[in-house]
Amino acid sequence: MKFLMWNRFDQRLYPISNIQYHFKSRLTLRYVFGDLKDENPCLKYKHIDEETLRLFKESRENEALTVSEVT
Repeated sequence: MKFLMWNRFDQRLYPISNIQYHFKSRLTLRYVFGDLKDENPCLKYKHIDEETLRLFKESRENEALTVSEVT
């Protein structure tokens, strides 16, 4: 019974996590490494504050350095 309940719960959360994954990917491609990296996405996305954006960019840039060092 627990498995069935968790499975239903997981199925409902999957679309939300999928949307979040794609949103973060879009932000990375456009605002961290893309042609909009000099623009501020906080103006377009009101739920992102400056501190969160700074931490997000730092984490994405560190991941890129780690990947480039491995390859």
